Amino acid sequence: MSFTWHLLFSSGKEDVLRKKCTYMYDGPVLSFDRGIDKRYFALTTAVSENQARNNLTFRYKMEKGFAPNARISLPGKIILVT
Repeated sequence: MSFTWHLLFSSGKEDVLRKKCTYMYDGPVLSFDRGIDKRYFALTTAVSENQARNNLTFRYKMEKGFAPNARISLPGKIILVT
C-alpha cells in the first residue's frame, strides 16, 4: 500500500491531485512549420495547459486521419475556459 501511495504522490505525479479544467483552442494547425489548416476549433479537459495541447493535437491527428506519430503542432493560444 505505501509503495502505491509513493508512486501516486511522488514528484512528477502532482497532476493526480490537480482538478481538470476545460481548455479551448481556436487557431491554425501546422505540419513541419507549414500551414495545413487555417482554423481548428476544439475543447478538451486536462489538468494543465500543456496536457490540453497534447490532447488537442492527438485529437486533430485522429479526426483528420494522421498517424499518431505525425508531426503536427497547434501554434495558437490555448484558452482556459473553466
